Amino acid sequence: MVYPVKETAGNNWIKLFSRFFYVMLIPLVVLLLLAVWKRVGHYGITESRYILTALALWLAGITIYFLFSKKQNIKVIPISLCIISLLATYGPQSAFSVSKFSQLSRLKRIMSSTKKEDIKERPAVIRYLVYTHGLKTLQSFTKRDLSKIEQKIDTSDTYRYSMKEKKVATALAIFKVRDERKYDEGVNIKLQNDENQVLNVKGYDYLIPIDQYPNENAIRLNGADLKIERSNLNVSLSINNQPSLHIDFKALFDQAVKAYQKGELKAIDKKQAYLYPAKLMTVSKNINGYQYTIVLTTLESTYYDDNRDDYFWNETTTYLLIKKL
Repeated sequence: MVYPVKETAGNNWIKLFSRFFYVMLIPLVVLLLLAVWKRVGHYGITESRYILTALALWLAGITIYFLFSKKQNIKVIPISLCIISLLATYGPQSAFSVSKFSQLSRLKRIMSSTKKEDIKERPAVIRYLVYTHGLKTLQSFTKRDLSKIEQKIDTSDTYRYSMKEKKVATALAIFKVRDERKYDEGVNIKLQNDENQVLNVKGYDYLIPIDQYPNENAIRLNGADLKIERSNLNVSLSINNQPSLHIDFKALFDQAVKAYQKGELKAIDKKQAYLYPAKLMTVSKNINGYQYTIVLTTLESTYYDDNRDDYFWNETTTYLLIKKL
């Protein structure tokens, strides 16, 4: 940044600063290299550690170049970065290839080790290799045809996350490795309105679908300004800037989970789908000669044992019904 300015007459102090800048970088670069060496030495190389190592070595090289080179050329910075980027992306020395080789070598070492710390690391290494490089990467460790197993898993499921988890579980089972870490995958629950699985609009004059994604929708109807606000946690209706109707998705789902735990929900044909009382999925109010009703026909979310208040995803089918009284 100071390269053009430092060459201008009267700016010798900038030139002095730019030279001492690299001197001051030396202890920081040394600390960085030591930290990278310690991490890589213990856990091997992954793509992120490869990039960190490459940038640390590049920074060390640039520092040495600007300290000792008499013909300093700023073009060295972008050119060297470009070369490193290409080397890290393509070829046997790329981040992907080196990381794969490093973690396979690490797995080979810890699979033959009887140390407790090595045994504990086995699941993490297997999980990384399967997630990043595929199940067939572990073929050298078994006589089982992992390519066929992986292909079978790929065709049995359409969700990428569940496919990867099945591959990890398969690998752990084949190598008889126990993963002591517990993952709370949660229980997916879909609530269906027990009176409005197919929305009944008889007697209503207007039907307004409410988007399942967070947004705001302003409508003027019969002289009234309607504002529908949909967030991840709730849906609300304001009429002429006055809050009128509100449904809290999180509170509704939490209430349903309590009924689910007590076995009070009536299951229907679909997996993990349950009928839920219409009165709990509906709010209605008469305002200025009109009846406004928000109806939830479905609400789907995931229940976790650890009750994650900081995370609540949901999919809903929601409508606003209006009729003149």
